[in-house]
Amino acid sequence: MSRAVVDAKEFSHAMSKVSKILKKCAIPILEEVCLRIQNGRCTLTATDLETWLTAEFPASGDDMFFAFRKTKDILRACSHFAGELTMEFSETQSGSKKAGRVLLRCERRGAEFEVYDGADYPMNSSMYFLRAKRRTIALFENMYCF
Repeated sequence: MSRAVVDAKEFSHAMSKVSKILKKCAIPILEEVCLRIQNGRCTLTATDLETWLTAEFPASGDDMFFAFRKTKDILRACSHFAGELTMEFSETQSGSKKAGRVLLRCERRGAEFEVYDGADYPMNSSMYFLRAKRRTIALFENMYCF
């Protein structure tokens, strides 16, 4: 289990800002915000694959990397938090799929949410299009012309 601490108001403000780009999508993970805590910084990212919004602010604790599920529910919960927000992330594995749960706690308030594996989130457009290009090439290599 990984544990990190951020300022609740900074977290809520950053989530509100980056989530403005989110909209209904055929790819469910693109309706969510990705969180990475690394080197004492928390980075929140949202994308529609054309536009990328990122917010960064201080964090302390363990590194973690995941994409939220139900970002709108998390935004609602964050509106009730003030002070230090503790995140406890535990990874689970179901078959070949990685996922997890994150517990957000602030004083006596808390909420637990399921999360996607951060590796499933497209981190920049060039990486996404490179993967798509590889899939397209593989698809055409398997086609036959008559």
